[in-house]
Amino acid sequence: MRSKAGLDGAPDVAADGVAPSALPSGVLAGLRGIRFPLDLIGVLVLLVVTALVVWPPLTQDWPLGRTDALIYFIPLWGYLGEQLRAGNIPAWNPAQFGGMPFAGDPESGWMYLPTMVVSTLLPAVAAFKTLVLVHLSLAALGTYVLGRVLGLGMLAAVVAGAAYEFSALLE
Repeated sequence: MRSKAGLDGAPDVAADGVAPSALPSGVLAGLRGIRFPLDLIGVLVLLVVTALVVWPPLTQDWPLGRTDALIYFIPLWGYLGEQLRAGNIPAWNPAQFGGMPFAGDPESGWMYLPTMVVSTLLPAVAAFKTLVLVHLSLAALGTYVLGRVLGLGMLAAVVAGAAYEFSALLE
């Protein structure tokens, strides 16, 4: 049985059938650099920093008045939660703007699983605040993992995660 060989004479396919070039070598090197006990500390630090920075504004209602949240998103997601709890698919929202399409509106939260779950389980304002916390945490953790895969140390990845997470929040 003959194996395929590349230009340099080396086989193109490894013994397990996966091409060695399927993943870039930098990604593989970055994954080898992740040390899970140390990274658990980095993740916990990011979550604590997120809670410390985001918790005070989320316990008060005044920051909500400065955005479209109070006028548009909180009533929209409250309606989504009411309809889902009743077992309905909300195709039309009769309560806003004299009636508007709901399921066809991408801002309604319909078919976005985190919004659907949180709006169904919590009251509208609590659901909005929970989604803010979840999205900021995901931004920080995603940037942390990216930094670690790219070869940053734990402290540098924590700083990168916090900087990305709060870049728009601390304008």
